[in-house]
Amino acid sequence: MRLGTWFGSLVLACAALAADVERGKSLLQSRDFKAAESEMQQVVSSDTENAPALRYLGIARIHLGKNGEAVQDLKKAAALDGGTADSRYALALAQIEDKQFGEAETTLREAEQAQGDHPDRQSVQGAWFAAQKRFKEAVEPLEAAVAARPDDAISHYYLGLAYSSLRRPDKMIKHFEQFLRLEPDSPNANRVKTFLRGVR
Repeated sequence: MRLGTWFGSLVLACAALAADVERGKSLLQSRDFKAAESEMQQVVSSDTENAPALRYLGIARIHLGKNGEAVQDLKKAAALDGGTADSRYALALAQIEDKQFGEAETTLREAEQAQGDHPDRQSVQGAWFAAQKRFKEAVEPLEAAVAARPDDAISHYYLGLAYSSLRRPDKMIKHFEQFLRLEPDSPNANRVKTFLRGVR
């Protein structure tokens, strides 16, 4: 194969992978987490050091309840992209979901140092407080997160937990119902339905 032909093939392959990554990102945004996982797994199989694909794969797996796998994907993404805030906040959330609370606290601090005003900061910070059963502290950042992004299902989930423990069933119902509207197939859906049955 001539050098020009080889280079042209390489450019086309890179463009195809970039298009696949964008398709996976779009699938995440439309909440088709299984399809996003499948799409990103194919990219990562072809390009094991594709940091965006690893990040999107990890995020998809958080929403699918595959938290241990998500942690590994996001650790690798953070190592490859120099520890950007995008990867670190996603990794901190995966660690919270996987009950790696000490590691999550460290990662969250690193993410805040990388970019404290990141759009995921309040959501992940609130999730960490809620996971630590520091529910009063969780409410303010989580309320700010859902005010900024009403479709932030994970923040609605943790707000529901916080308001349940703070004996605010009205607010618990509001946020749990919104969570179920956004992600009815979430691994946490049955737990949420149990909470809701208890107050109806």
